Amino acid sequence: MEAEHVAIEATDEPDRAAQPAPVQLHNAPAEYVRSLSRAYGNRRVVALLQRQPAATAPAIARGYKAVSLQDPRWQKVDDLLTWTQLGWEAREVMRTYAVPLAEAVAGGGAPAFYDAKGNVCYLNLSSSPGEISAYFVHEMHHAKQARTGNSPGAEGFPDTEEHRRKWVAMMVEEEVVGTAMGFEHKRRLENRGLADINDHPAGMSSYRRVYNLWRDKALAEGKDEVAAGAAGREKGLARVRLMIANPGGRASPELGPPGGVGESYEDFYAREFRRSPHPSAAP
Repeated sequence: MEAEHVAIEATDEPDRAAQPAPVQLHNAPAEYVRSLSRAYGNRRVVALLQRQPAATAPAIARGYKAVSLQDPRWQKVDDLLTWTQLGWEAREVMRTYAVPLAEAVAGGGAPAFYDAKGNVCYLNLSSSPGEISAYFVHEMHHAKQARTGNSPGAEGFPDTEEHRRKWVAMMVEEEVVGTAMGFEHKRRLENRGLADINDHPAGMSSYRRVYNLWRDKALAEGKDEVAAGAAGREKGLARVRLMIANPGGRASPELGPPGGVGESYEDFYAREFRRSPHPSAAP
């Protein structure tokens, strides 16, 4: 999982003013399109619209509704995403793979989850913007893995014990890396005073404590800030792996899937594998 490590270990922060988000005119506010027409003429704007593919309605699950990118709740989250490299990368995944946002019609629900089959990111926008942005970074890691074919669905594997074990291990590691990425993004927001220092998302306090401990240890040993930060992230990732690991027996993991009280991600993905259709065995 070396590629995911690279994402966590990014240290250079972006120039926020130098990286404007590309605009899809089909989704742009009407006033923005009208201003382009006044500035460049209707024919040029029409030609541009014809070159851009029209947006298709996402396959949103029953009981959920689409969230507009102009929703003030989302815009607060989106602004925080521009303050870290991990946030910018998550935004780029969303744009590249055209991942829409959705929320429960009744409000509340799980903090966040990504539906790989429908390519939709579901968020609970009632939480604080800092917490939501951390979950979004996590979910866009899932989106990138799914859309690039790095984490194919269980239905693509034969129904054997070996394939089940390998697929479950792959998905659990994806949860580990995504969780650590979200924590690291939130830690950087906290350091800038842009998010409250708390245990949201769940497990954040443990990650922060381990990161600070090993970063300070590395600094005391004479390492520079970059090397010390890398040491903190490495140990923080290891701590997340322990929090998510299945402890076995009747014990519950420190971090598990949303809504799965006492369930581990290993159990969650093993059940998903069993429920999925699988290719027929060769004769």
